[in-house]
Amino acid sequence: MKYKLLLCGINLLLCLSTCFSSALMAAETVIDFTGKIKDGQNITAVIRKSIEEAPKADLKFVFPKGVYHFSPAESFKKTYCITNHENGEKNIAFLFDGFRNVKIEGNETEFVFTGAMLPFLFVNSQGIELTGCSIDWSIPFYVQGEVICSMPKSKSYDVRFNSEGYDFQVADNRLVYPNQEGFSYSGIGESLVFDKYSKSPVYNSNTLDIHRKQNAMVEKLSNGDIRITEKIKSYPSVGSIIVFKGPNGENRYAPAIHALKSKDVVIRNVNVYHALGMGFLGEISENISLKNFNVCLREGTDRMLSATADATHFCNCRGNVVVDGCLFENMLDDGTNVHGTYVRIEKIISNRTLQAKLMHFQQGGFEFARPGDKNWFIIAPLINRQNENKIVDYRRLDDYTMELTFVKDLPKELKEGDLVENKTWNTDSFVMKNCTIRNHRARNIVLKTPGKTLIENNYLNSMMASILMRPEAYFWYEAGANENTVIRNNTFHNCILGGGEQAMLFISPRFAKNFDKSGWIDKNVVFENNTIHTFDNKIIHATSVNGLVIRNNKIIQTKDFKPYNPENPLVDLFHCKDVVVKGNMYQFDTPEFIRMDEDTRQTANINQK
Repeated sequence: MKYKLLLCGINLLLCLSTCFSSALMAAETVIDFTGKIKDGQNITAVIRKSIEEAPKADLKFVFPKGVYHFSPAESFKKTYCITNHENGEKNIAFLFDGFRNVKIEGNETEFVFTGAMLPFLFVNSQGIELTGCSIDWSIPFYVQGEVICSMPKSKSYDVRFNSEGYDFQVADNRLVYPNQEGFSYSGIGESLVFDKYSKSPVYNSNTLDIHRKQNAMVEKLSNGDIRITEKIKSYPSVGSIIVFKGPNGENRYAPAIHALKSKDVVIRNVNVYHALGMGFLGEISENISLKNFNVCLREGTDRMLSATADATHFCNCRGNVVVDGCLFENMLDDGTNVHGTYVRIEKIISNRTLQAKLMHFQQGGFEFARPGDKNWFIIAPLINRQNENKIVDYRRLDDYTMELTFVKDLPKELKEGDLVENKTWNTDSFVMKNCTIRNHRARNIVLKTPGKTLIENNYLNSMMASILMRPEAYFWYEAGANENTVIRNNTFHNCILGGGEQAMLFISPRFAKNFDKSGWIDKNVVFENNTIHTFDNKIIHATSVNGLVIRNNKIIQTKDFKPYNPENPLVDLFHCKDVVVKGNMYQFDTPEFIRMDEDTRQTANINQK
């Protein structure tokens, strides 16, 4: 009898468990657009209505295979601030504000945008999953053309611009583009020169990375080519492709995907073929996973650019950030940048309150801190983190200025010009693995985070430094010091193609003049088991690192390009502590493998032939 009762009890529990699971599954609202939208349709209004009427939790959107269009007129309108972009009213296709557990499932679905738009915004949301789709624009927000004639003596060059798939005109001696939904740039703006065949920035492109502060003289010739007359550092070669993306302050409308104050964000099997800024931006968000997320050129395209800024960017994100199996190519800024933010102290108001300021014009409106956040002070002349404290009140005075009140008294030596860094909002771990980053402007990877960082099994090809580690309070004011970084089993190929002062691995803090480099800032950096095939001598440059290991790397010189710095050693170290160098194999025409200053030599352990 007891046995039968036990069986009945077990069966009842199983039944209840099944019913409960079914109820949980049934709780998800599925909005399936299969059969409801047509290939080639503009679905802006359909998507807006669906999101507005949907529940704010446990929601799934399913899209069939096809091409679907979006335009500004019937999109969401929202005025808000985007770090490292222009602030203002944005036209948003998919706006999820305050949602929980949302899946957006594409099936080789192509979303094509027209005009100034932000495709995906997730704000104050948790449990977001976006899969199986691509993002592109019908007309990109740049123009490109082949250089037909280059005439440095007359300070001019002729360009045959691509006309199919682009929109531009010459008016009043100005190049006007992209002429989309009422938007055009005020001037010709910034430009870069690419190789026609490899689609990489050209050799020595640093001299052709032009950031114009005024317009060039533009003239349309009788054969349809366009002559540009201006005084620049260097003139593009005949046969190269020059790309213009508009002036600084106008050419970063919005990222393709923006996660703002959100948590548990997964982007998988998504291609961004164009973006009016960054490909993905994580801002004050927690736990982000990008898997097979590609910012790249569409196969077979004649376009030279993907995103007009970074492929990925993580500003004051915390938790675990993973970038795995991604392709980043042909964007006009870094492959990834992981950093916090420094604010500059403007005034000490009381023993526990200070006034501070965001220092870059594209940080306006950024929410630096919240009550309960822990912070560090960086007190000049030292550049290292000091005196942890906790914020109890945050008061925004305007888009750039704030008052911060702390739970404990401020350090007596704290003063105007010193810095505050948010400790709470930094990654616990950042992992980038199995990625390819190539054929783009700037750096492959920029690291400025105290959390555990792993860079592993990537293929890296860069115009500037391949990996830049630079806490910086000079221009962007991007914090901060790296404390635990492993870079291993990567392949570096022809890095620093554009020339300039950087090295392949470039560890170089940069602070204003009131700070000095008498201390150490970055620490615990391991560079091991990497394979390097490159043409220039500047492999590693490190300044003010406490704990640097360089071991078991294979360094082989290519003959693909002329070295910029044949007189340099492969490794150059200044004011470093506890350096270990051993087991590296190199085949390189170099005067010496390593050069150290006396500070570094005192604690170095060098076992290198």
